[in-house]
Amino acid sequence: MEVNPRFWGSLNQAIQSGVDFPYLVYKLANNEKFNSVKKYKEGLKTRYYMNDLRVLFSKYSKKYEKSIYDWFLRKNIVDDVLSFDDPIPGLMFFYSGLIQILNKNIF
Repeated sequence: MEVNPRFWGSLNQAIQSGVDFPYLVYKLANNEKFNSVKKYKEGLKTRYYMNDLRVLFSKYSKKYEKSIYDWFLRKNIVDDVLSFDDPIPGLMFFYSGLIQILNKNIF
C-alpha cells in the first residue's frame, strides 16, 4: 500500500473557496476542536495567470483576443499562486516566467 502525504494540486481552489484543508488537518492532528465547514464559495475558479501570459506571448493572434480578455476580466476567478497574504511565491513564479518570456523559452 502506498501512503502519499501530499495535498492535491488544486488545493488552493478549496482554500480560496473557504475550506482550508491543511489547517483542518493541523487541528485534527493536534486533537484540537474545530467546526465543520458548511459554507463555502461556489462557482469559484482558479487560474495560473503566468501560463496564460505565456500563451499570450507565444500564440497571440486576433482570434484569441476575446478569450484573452475573458480570462482576465471574469468574476469569480482568482490566481492559483498570487496572494496578498503570501506574495513571495507569486512574485517568484512571475519573475521566473518573465525571464522565460524574455529569453523566448516560453514552453
